[in-house]
Amino acid sequence: MKNPITLEFNFDHKSEIEWTAKIVFKKFLGLDIELKHLDDPTKINIINNSHVIETKNIFFKLSNNCWLDKDILNYINFSDLTIDGIPNVTKKNIKIFFGQPKIKFLEKKTTLDCDIFGMIFFIISGYYEAISLKKDKHDRFAFEFLTKDFQNLLKEPSVDVYVNFLFRLMKKNDPTLNKKNQYYDNFISCDVDNPYGFYIDSFSKTTRKFFGDLLKRKDLVQANLTLANFFMSKFKNYSYDELNTFNFMMDINEFYGNTMTFFFLSDNSKSSMDGFYSIDESRIQKLIKRIVERGHNIGLHGSYLSYNNIEYLINEKNLLCDILEKTNSNQTKIGIRQHYLRWSAKSSPRLIDKAGFDFDSTVGFADHIGFRRGTSHNYSMYDLENRVSLKILEKPLIVMEDSMFGKEYMNISDDNDFKLKLKKMKKSCVEFGGEFNFLWHNSTLKNKYYKDLYKESIRLVSN
Repeated sequence: MKNPITLEFNFDHKSEIEWTAKIVFKKFLGLDIELKHLDDPTKINIINNSHVIETKNIFFKLSNNCWLDKDILNYINFSDLTIDGIPNVTKKNIKIFFGQPKIKFLEKKTTLDCDIFGMIFFIISGYYEAISLKKDKHDRFAFEFLTKDFQNLLKEPSVDVYVNFLFRLMKKNDPTLNKKNQYYDNFISCDVDNPYGFYIDSFSKTTRKFFGDLLKRKDLVQANLTLANFFMSKFKNYSYDELNTFNFMMDINEFYGNTMTFFFLSDNSKSSMDGFYSIDESRIQKLIKRIVERGHNIGLHGSYLSYNNIEYLINEKNLLCDILEKTNSNQTKIGIRQHYLRWSAKSSPRLIDKAGFDFDSTVGFADHIGFRRGTSHNYSMYDLENRVSLKILEKPLIVMEDSMFGKEYMNISDDNDFKLKLKKMKKSCVEFGGEFNFLWHNSTLKNKYYKDLYKESIRLVSN
């Protein structure tokens, strides 16, 4: 059995560096580590097989006494670190932003003039957005608020790149060192914002939609379907509802061996943003039962106001668990994704952890695809306000269809462009044995064009 990797650093910064080290070495690489105190607060040393990799400690040292202060941004300087001479690295140049792009190889020592652990923590903990005052109309941190350098960094799994670089650097000095095998997987999900047509319980709403289909959208077929859906739903025949695409989604994913997760809202009483359906409806409970019986999973779609409210989170989780019990589900783990992807980097991880969820899958940009936390791997989150590690697992969202189609977002209208971007995201996940987290709403699949594109997308992202 090999000796563990030794990590030496100043314990004044223990909580953050220990959390980062466990993610890098234990979670991502599968390597044992031991931590040792180092008097010098300016360095972090990785010791393996009598060889020392000495890195700078810039971020943790500077931020320790001014935690969550945006002044740390004054020390960010983007540059390219050339890493020739290291076998099997994915890139010959990597972007760094804490420190200098210098690396020196000696017989028993390698020195890095950049802060690799600080950069990893800064991204994967969400520190960079926790110190920002910029919010969009839904109180979200958006991709558009990033500088161009950071946008380019988070279009790729930068944390995975840094971790691979560290491992290849260690393996260069110890060829017997091996990391755990990691294989590509996917996480296919659907946020159930609107499970059926909003108008079916109101003749006046149905009439308005009928004439909207006929006169505004000039779609006679859809106008007739609107009327048919209104009348036939009274007889519990929902086959005319354009939003009733759940069987279609499950059929496609089952063909490729994918298990889906459907996130349902369980309480719409606090905000008008939370849709019109109730999880207590017979129609919804039958839908959930059908999903469970087909071997797929149910999660909570946290209500619009719940992302920073522990009482709402606990209540909504209990409501969902009651429904799952009624459906005789044997599902043991409950995940959450916040409605509108609302998220506070400071408080949401702590509150979701406290509410007892097993995982979250909110952390992706609403306005752009990419790697908001720099990784395609699942990881345990960090409480930035209390400076402690959490049990809750994050399954980072990488692609949401609305991010690409939305006119206020990327506004992609060409399906070839859509598929090229999807392939690029998948390639990054495959490269590092990560998980492709892909969200597509049932309500988007209203016509043949989007259904065909969904079929092709699921084929592309499947194993």
